Amino acid sequence: HWSNNGINLPLQYRFEPIHPQDGTTLPVPLALLNQIDTAACDYLIPGLLKEKLIELMRQLPKPLRRQLVPLPDRATEILREPPDPQETIVEYLRRRALQLTRLDIPAGALSSDTLPTHLRLHLQLIDDDGNLLDQHDSAGALQEKWQSEAHEAFSQVDQEIERRDISEWNFGDLPEWVEQGASGHAIRGYPALTVKGSSAAIQVFDNATAALQAHRQGVCWLLARTLRQRQPGILPTRHDLKELALGNADLGTPQELVNDLTQLILVESYDLEPLPRQQQAFASLLALPTTELEQSNLRWMKQLAALTEGRHQLGRQLRKLPINLLDTGQQVQRQLGELVYRGFLTTTPAYWLPHLPRYIEAMQVRLQRAAQNPQKERQQRAQIAPLLARWSDCPATMRDHPDWVEYRWCLEELRVSLFAQPLKTHRSVSLEKIEKMARSLPRE
Repeated sequence: HWSNNGINLPLQYRFEPIHPQDGTTLPVPLALLNQIDTAACDYLIPGLLKEKLIELMRQLPKPLRRQLVPLPDRATEILREPPDPQETIVEYLRRRALQLTRLDIPAGALSSDTLPTHLRLHLQLIDDDGNLLDQHDSAGALQEKWQSEAHEAFSQVDQEIERRDISEWNFGDLPEWVEQGASGHAIRGYPALTVKGSSAAIQVFDNATAALQAHRQGVCWLLARTLRQRQPGILPTRHDLKELALGNADLGTPQELVNDLTQLILVESYDLEPLPRQQQAFASLLALPTTELEQSNLRWMKQLAALTEGRHQLGRQLRKLPINLLDTGQQVQRQLGELVYRGFLTTTPAYWLPHLPRYIEAMQVRLQRAAQNPQKERQQRAQIAPLLARWSDCPATMRDHPDWVEYRWCLEELRVSLFAQPLKTHRSVSLEKIEKMARSLPRE
C-alpha cells in the first residue's frame, strides 16, 4: 500500500522488463487525483532510491558526471541525508551534489522522465467502477489534464461540515482537514471559509493549496464585513472606487476591485499567517487597533490611482507608435497585460506589488528610447527573447515554485536594466545572471 497525505492506496507490481508497465503501478481514483503529492511519487520505493540516483547521475554530460564518480558510492553518500518531503528527486540530487562536491548541476541536465521503466511510478487514473480513464508516469501531467474532472468528482462526495449564508464567525473552530468515505477509500478534504456572492460559506476542497487561497479570501471578507459595521469608512467602498473602475473596466467591477483592495490591505496590516481557524483567533484580530489599517487604506488608494494613471499614459504612447516599432509595442502591451489584469492586487506577490508603477514607467521610457534608437531596441529585444521564452514555456504546475517566481520577477528587473537604464533596478541583474538562473530552474 501507498500512504501519503492521509491517502492509503493499494499498489500493483509487474515484473516484465519489456512491458511499458514494468515495475510499480498506483491506481488512483479520480476523486483523489488532486491530492497526490507529485514529489512523494519519486520516493515510493525506498529500496530503489539508490538505483534511481545512479541512473540520474548517468544522464549527466561527462564533464559533470566524472565529478561524482564512483556513482554507487556517491549515491550512498547522498542518501545519508534524507530528502525534504517537498523536493523532487532531481532537486534532491542537485542539492546534495552541491553540498558534497560544490557541483552546481543545471536543472535542465536531469530528468526523471528518462529513467528506466521499472524505476518510474506508473499511475492509472480510474473511475468509481474501476475503469481505466488514463495513465501516465507523471502525477503532475495527469493533474494538469484532469484537474476539472477531479474537482467535480471530489465535489460529489458528501461533506457534512459545509454550510452557506455565513455573516459572522459563529460556527466554532474550522479543522484543517476532514475525512469522508467514498469509492471504497477514505478521502481527505480541506475546509475553508470562502466567499459566495453576498455572504461567506464553508467549502471543502480537494487540495490544501486551493483551500488556503480560498480561506484567505473568506477570512478577509468576514473581517472586512465586521470592521465596516463597527467603523464605516475604514476600508475601501464601491463609492471610493467607482470612478477608477469606470476607467479600468477590464480590471473588474467596482465590487471586485473593492474586494481585492480590501484583501490586500488586511493582509498587509494584520498578521494573517497562519490564517485563523479558531473562533477565538478571529475575535483577537477584530480587537486589534485599526491605525495601521487606515494608513494602509490611504496609501494603497493613492498607489492604485497612480498605477492606473501610468497605465493610461502608456496606452496613449502605444496608440501613437510609428509602424517600425509595432513589434516593440506588441511586446510592451503583452508585458503590461501580464502585470496589470483582473485580480492582480491579490495574485501578485506582496513583495513585488509596490514595484508595478516603476515597471510601467520603465515601459514608457523604453518606448521613448526605442523611437530614438530603433536598432539598439532590436538588439536588446533579441538578447532578452530566449529568457522571456523560458518563462512562457514554464509548465502551469511550476509557476508557483519559488525559483520560478523569483525568475519571473527578475525578468522585470532585467527589462528595466536593459530598456530603461535611467531608472534604478531593485535587484542587481544582468543578462549573465539571469541566464545562469534560467539554467538552474527546476522542471516537473
